[in-house]
Amino acid sequence: MIDSYFKTGLIRRALGTAVLLFALPAQAFEQEPPPAVRPPALIEPAAGAESGPREQAMFRNAARGSYAEAAADAQALVAALSAKPLTPTQQLADALNNLGALQYRNDDFAGAITSYQKAVDLLSDSGSFRNPLLATPLFGLGVSLTAAGEHAAAVDTLRRAIFITRADRGLQSTDQLQHDNALMQSLLVTGKLEEALERQKVRLTIMEQALGKTPELIPAIDEASHWYRVLQQYEDAAQTLEKKVEILEAEHGEKSIAVVDAYRELAQAYDRSLGPELDKLRLLMRRDDSAFAFSSNRGFSAIPNRRLQEELDQPTPREQKMLDYERYALSHLKKALRIQEDHPDTPPAEMALTETLIGDHYQATGSTRNARRYYKRAYKRLQKAGDTATIDKLYGAPTPLYRRPMRQPNSNNPAVLIAYSGAAQLKMTVTKTGKARDVELVSVSPDDAKRLEDKIVRNARKTIFRPQFSPRGPVDAENVTLNFPLLPAPKR
Repeated sequence: MIDSYFKTGLIRRALGTAVLLFALPAQAFEQEPPPAVRPPALIEPAAGAESGPREQAMFRNAARGSYAEAAADAQALVAALSAKPLTPTQQLADALNNLGALQYRNDDFAGAITSYQKAVDLLSDSGSFRNPLLATPLFGLGVSLTAAGEHAAAVDTLRRAIFITRADRGLQSTDQLQHDNALMQSLLVTGKLEEALERQKVRLTIMEQALGKTPELIPAIDEASHWYRVLQQYEDAAQTLEKKVEILEAEHGEKSIAVVDAYRELAQAYDRSLGPELDKLRLLMRRDDSAFAFSSNRGFSAIPNRRLQEELDQPTPREQKMLDYERYALSHLKKALRIQEDHPDTPPAEMALTETLIGDHYQATGSTRNARRYYKRAYKRLQKAGDTATIDKLYGAPTPLYRRPMRQPNSNNPAVLIAYSGAAQLKMTVTKTGKARDVELVSVSPDDAKRLEDKIVRNARKTIFRPQFSPRGPVDAENVTLNFPLLPAPKR
C-alpha cells in the first residue's frame, strides 16, 4: 500500500502537478503533459530494390494517412512472405516491422507488440543478441509497450535497443535518442526518476556534441527543458534554457526581438525553481528591515528578533542562490520588456504579456505595489488596443500564482499517505490585492483526505493570486473556485 502511494505520488508529481506556477497563460496547478512520443518508423525499401504491388500499395496508403488500408496491405504482405519457404529472414522481419508501425498508428498496440516481437524473435534466432538489425524492431516494440501501459517491459526493451545502437554506431550516436520520450514516460511510471533525469543530461550532451551551440540545437534544448518542467526540476530547466539564450544572442544579438520569448521562458524557470521555498525567499528579501518573522497565522509580521536578523544577514549558500535566482528572473523579464519597447511594431498583447509576467513576479515575491503598477500598465495597454480577448484571458478572473506546499507527512500510516495523494476543491473570495479570503472546502477526495480538511483550508488561505481587473482597477472576486492538489512539496 505504501509503495503504491509513493509510486502514484511520484508519477503525479513528475507529470507536472505543480506546487508553484508563475503561470501564463496556462491556469496554475494544471498538469503539463510530457512531450509527444515519436511513432515508430516504417522501413523503406533499399535503394534500387524492387517492391511488389502489395508493398507499393502499403506505402501509398501510409503516405496519405490511410493507415487502416495500409495495415491491411502490410498484413497481406506478411502472410504472403510467411507462406514462401525461402523468404529471406530480413525481408520478413522488415515486413513485420512495417506491420507493427502501421498497427501502432491505428492504436492497435496489442497487434503492434505481437508483430514487433515476431520480428525480434526472427532476427534473434538468426543472429547474436547484439545484432544491429534488432535495433529498429526493438525500438518499435518498446514504444508500443509504452503506449499499451506495459512500462516495465518497455524500459527493458528500449534499454536493449539503445545498447545495440550504441554498440553498432558509437556511444555518441544520435540514433539512440529517437524514442527517448517513450523511454522517459515509462521510466517515470516505474518510479525511475533518477534514471530519467540522467537520461536527459546524456541526451542533451550527445546532441550538443553533434550539433554544437548552433540554432539547430534549440529543438533539443526545448524538449529537455520541457522534460525538466514535467519533472519539476526547474533549476535544471533554467540552466538548459541559458544555453538557448546564448545561442539566440549570438545569432541575433542581445537586443533582438527574437530573444524575447527565450528571456521570458528562462525567467519563468527561475521563478518556478523558488516555489517550495517562496515563503523563505519573501522573508529573505525583507532582511534589511528590522527582522521580520513568519507567523503561520498572520503571514509576515514585524517582530524584532536579533538572532533571526543575524541569520538573515548571513544567508546560507542555498538562500543566496534563491536570492540570485529571483534577481535573474526579474532581470530577464525587464530585459525582454526593454527590447519590446525599443521595437515600435511589437504587438500590444506581447508587451502586455511581459508586463503581466513582471507583475506576477512582484506579486509572488511580496512587492504588491510594484505588481499592481505593472498589471495596470498591461491592462491599460490592452484596453487602448481594444484587445478584449487578451484582457479576459489575463485579467478576467483571478489567476493563482503560488500555493503553499503541503509538508511531507512524517508517518508510515497507509491511510495518511493515501490522503496526500488526493485533491480538493475550494471556494473563496480573492481580494483586489490577490489574497484568499472566506475560504470554504467544497469537496475532497479520496475519503482518507478528509482528515486533512483543516490543513487544506489553512494552506489555501496562503495562495497568491493575480487579481481580477476592471476598467477601475483591481477588484474583489467572489465565489472563485480553486482546484487544490494535496501532494507535498518535493524534497530537496
